[in-house]
Amino acid sequence: MPRGRSWGVTAITPGVGTLLSRALEPRYIGAMKRALILVAILACALGACSDKHASHSTAVNGTMTPVGGGIPPSSAKVVVVWTTDAGQGDSFYKYGEGTATATSFSLSIDEPLPTEATLGGILSVGLAVLIPSSVSVPNGVVTDPNFGADILGLAGQYTIIYRVNSAPTGLWVDQFPVGVSCGQCVPATTGFDTFTPVPCNLMEMQVGPQDAIAVCNWT
Repeated sequence: MPRGRSWGVTAITPGVGTLLSRALEPRYIGAMKRALILVAILACALGACSDKHASHSTAVNGTMTPVGGGIPPSSAKVVVVWTTDAGQGDSFYKYGEGTATATSFSLSIDEPLPTEATLGGILSVGLAVLIPSSVSVPNGVVTDPNFGADILGLAGQYTIIYRVNSAPTGLWVDQFPVGVSCGQCVPATTGFDTFTPVPCNLMEMQVGPQDAIAVCNWT
């Protein structure tokens, strides 16, 4: 279900396009995100978050899909941008990177994620973003004023979920395991969309103009 977005620069994290902002919604950190964090923190306080997972790398792969007349570049870079509440206000945090061809992309994410890349140190929701190979985005809070203009595409109907522990929230995130995993958008007839788990080799990167990119409205 396409939802057109502007690639314009926002005041949330300088230089982040509005389409990316709407996909991850750090400006509003809506009721859904606040509920996820609050319930998980309460569960931890009751001793339900003792899970530990060893350091390792998770691979995420997918296909390139042109939309709205877009043409995937023969060579490009893919970065993962996470919603975070670290620092002053809510922002985007880049962590995870890979490469893309005209037909596919692959990236890897080292676990565990930095606490600064999470919401409340409990979980995080990430988005795979396509940018030119020549653009360098260091790990950390995204502050590059040109980042919004650099975006070539998004895996807007998919997400990368990171859970620090298995503390139950009573919400859709409970379907996802501890650590990094992937999800596909489940459109809602009313209210917010949700995500359901899918293998991390089934992602789809949409490449094309803003009004052709479908973004999951999960917050």
